[in-house]
Amino acid sequence: MSGILYLIASGIVFADDRKIEEFFGSYIGHAESSEELGRDMSVTIGGIDDSTDYFVKWSTVIHKSHDRTKRVTYNIRFTQSKRKSLQVSAMARDVFGKPIPLDPLKGDPLFWARIKGDTHTVYAMIITDDGGFDLQVYNRTLTEDGLSLEFIRQNDDQSVRKIHANLIRVSN
Repeated sequence: MSGILYLIASGIVFADDRKIEEFFGSYIGHAESSEELGRDMSVTIGGIDDSTDYFVKWSTVIHKSHDRTKRVTYNIRFTQSKRKSLQVSAMARDVFGKPIPLDPLKGDPLFWARIKGDTHTVYAMIITDDGGFDLQVYNRTLTEDGLSLEFIRQNDDQSVRKIHANLIRVSN
């Protein structure tokens, strides 16, 4: 019986979540899409000063046609919340200068992140003008060469878009 307990305990040790520092670096890649000519993607994850805060900056160039593109870029600072496995965006400052999330009830996006196993996930939610939601999920899983990205976008009318890309690490 003690051997079984040892195996269970050992499994828990190996199932630990990665540390954010293991994701630090810059990555690039391309995703094919049936709706457009494809997407060029880049992401950089890094630390901020001597704090435990970190940033995730990502950019996507959507090739809608041969002569039309759209670029989307985000740069989000995350800070540890009071809940161990949850990091919240720190895109605004309170009256004391402490970084805090934006207010989704004012139409601002709400970003939060977590690490589960080998995957760092960023959630971005907007409350729409009619009270619905638009949720984007960026699952970035560590691979031997970089990151495997799974992007999911869903809104309250249940339309869903999924995009997958492999991003190569280009620097630490």
